[in-house]
Amino acid sequence: MRVFVVVATGNAPKVLAAIQAKNYAYYTVKSDVWLVAFDGTTRELAESTGIRSGESGPGLTCLITGYSGRLPKEAWEWLGVHEVRSE
Repeated sequence: MRVFVVVATGNAPKVLAAIQAKNYAYYTVKSDVWLVAFDGTTRELAESTGIRSGESGPGLTCLITGYSGRLPKEAWEWLGVHEVRSE
């Protein structure tokens, strides 16, 4: 699986509902930012969640190819379970 950051720039509850409706594994970083496990491209994730069309709301999907920082232990554990690999 690839891991993406999804940022809702509007209508965060609807973007989250779209992620949940697809049964994608995700971790909530904050109310409008999620880490999402998805086996596809950034465009495919944006299309499948309705971000690209604007159906769910505006936002951004970014593939994670490396990471560093400070997050709760649960976030690091979630990342550890999902393989981070480049496109």
